[in-house]
Amino acid sequence: MDSLEDAKAIYQDILKLENYYSAATQHHRIRVNLGNIFYQQGVYKSAITEYKKAVDKISKDNKELRANIMKNIAMTHIKMGNYADAIEVYSEALKSNPDIRTAMNLLLCHLAIGDIENTKNVFNVMLDISAYFVIIYTIIYLLTITLKTGPEKTYSEEKKEHIDSYEEYLLVKKKDVK
Repeated sequence: MDSLEDAKAIYQDILKLENYYSAATQHHRIRVNLGNIFYQQGVYKSAITEYKKAVDKISKDNKELRANIMKNIAMTHIKMGNYADAIEVYSEALKSNPDIRTAMNLLLCHLAIGDIENTKNVFNVMLDISAYFVIIYTIIYLLTITLKTGPEKTYSEEKKEHIDSYEEYLLVKKKDVK
């Protein structure tokens, strides 16, 4: 037996234990690990099944973890050539926990099936996410300057012009895509 098969057998034995389903157990980790093993072995349908079982065990409040596992499901659909299913899963993950990488993968799936209109729509979503993160990073940067130099030196006109011009650039790019 190879190490993947050994690990798979151990995980499956753990899941069979009567006392396994206690509140302290992190059921989703074993399901994700099993899904990863099936994925590496090319048994994609089983990988998706395990990933879905993991998502089902995670609180709806834990959006980031759910979205990360959903991205595994979407990638597995891509490996199987099921771009429509990948689009559905990526879209759900993007709604619950927006990030650039998920948006880019969603955009590429739309592009792969020739859906130019939705490709443009997702690109606009990416611009919105980028603008949001630029604003957050700018705030963090300004707070860092404030802590280092004091409030009197935090916001020079040069920095303000830079931020304003970047926001204008994003607005122009967004209009160009439409």
